[in-house]
Amino acid sequence: MRSYLEIFSPLLKLVSILVIGIPLTSCYKEVPVDLPPHKPVLVANSFFRAGHPIKVNVSTSKFIYDSLSVFEDTAAVIIRKGNSSEKLTYLGNGNYITHTMMAEEKGKYSLEVSNPQYHTIYAEDSVPEQIPFQLVRFVPGARIDEEGYTYSLFEITFSDKPEEKNFYEINMIVKGVIDNTTYYDVTRLSSDDPYVLNEGDQEYYPMNILLSDEMFNGKKVFLTFYGGYQAEYDREYFLHFRCISADYYHYKKKLIRHFENQYPDIWYGTGNPVMLFSNIQDGFGIFAGYTQQDTTIIISP
Repeated sequence: MRSYLEIFSPLLKLVSILVIGIPLTSCYKEVPVDLPPHKPVLVANSFFRAGHPIKVNVSTSKFIYDSLSVFEDTAAVIIRKGNSSEKLTYLGNGNYITHTMMAEEKGKYSLEVSNPQYHTIYAEDSVPEQIPFQLVRFVPGARIDEEGYTYSLFEITFSDKPEEKNFYEINMIVKGVIDNTTYYDVTRLSSDDPYVLNEGDQEYYPMNILLSDEMFNGKKVFLTFYGGYQAEYDREYFLHFRCISADYYHYKKKLIRHFENQYPDIWYGTGNPVMLFSNIQDGFGIFAGYTQQDTTIIISP
């Protein structure tokens, strides 16, 4: 008795020949899009850290087909805190900096950027109080994923204050040596901790960890996460624990999704556009404060 494969084999060959013989063509139709005219506005970006001068980058918004950003070099940039104010000094490439005014913990600051060709823009934000943290456990090469990549384990602890809504950011830089050449690289952090998973960011593969105290308000937190590890190259980790403002948190949340949607997927195409958070009145950008505590972790050879 002939098998089903023997019976249908000639038919399958014929179908294959017919399919291969069909030319692969695609149809498309150009659809004109009538975009409204774009009127440029000022854009200001500044993440200011307690204990450091305040830096502001100023540019102008651009039309969707424009390829280059336009840095603003003739703006008047003013920072105010209470009754004190300072006009920032221009450094080049749209960057401005304070010389006498330093950002202070729990300080409230306002920004004003003006240029006769544009509407004056405003923003304000505060530097949150620093909440100390401690590194309680570090295990180099603690995890190997299904693709064979190795990760180190980190566990930190901190006590959230119950009096207010608090926000945090954790990021890390690794120092390595290859062929006697030292390099520094930002290490992507991942975690399966419930506090981190609750943020909904892990599916976007962010480099950093963002946290609100929604699930642990007023509690002592033990948080576990992982960072990449290359035993033959890595020498030190520089762990940064930041207490960030609400505006800082909301901007970075949108930025994570914006970056992920820049990369097309073979099955799902490109992602939907993500409107970035902005706290700049009459313009675009971000003006947000933070504190930072650093810990250096030596990797034993």
